[in-house]
Amino acid sequence: MMDRRKEILLQAISISFGILCLVAFQGVIEHLLGNSFQLLWYHPISFVLCGFLCTIPYFILDILQLHPILSLILHIFSVYAIVMLLGSICGWYADGQGAFLLSIGYFMVYIFVWIVTIWMGKKDAKQINEALKEIQDKEV
Repeated sequence: MMDRRKEILLQAISISFGILCLVAFQGVIEHLLGNSFQLLWYHPISFVLCGFLCTIPYFILDILQLHPILSLILHIFSVYAIVMLLGSICGWYADGQGAFLLSIGYFMVYIFVWIVTIWMGKKDAKQINEALKEIQDKEV
């Protein structure tokens, strides 16, 4: 299993990257539609902050060791609450339509982050197994 610091960093980077990709995609769509798209100076910083804040529920729920389904449901909604609250504070959306679009983006990023986390975990496990096999082969 990955060490906790690596997990925090991986998830925070994945979340921030996912948010930045969605914002870039939104910018391209707005440009193609002939609309103006503008980021405020603090938006990129708020995306990174969001990435780190969204890692907190994962570790709290890991410590609580609840039933996996309950833990997943609590995780989805607690991270959603963080994103929507930070989005409201930082002005990521201005109205109900913006909140709805942010909600869709949230679920896209959520799925992306878990895919990356699982992939990296499997990659690390494969490297560990290969190293153990090398050690075992040397002993024989």
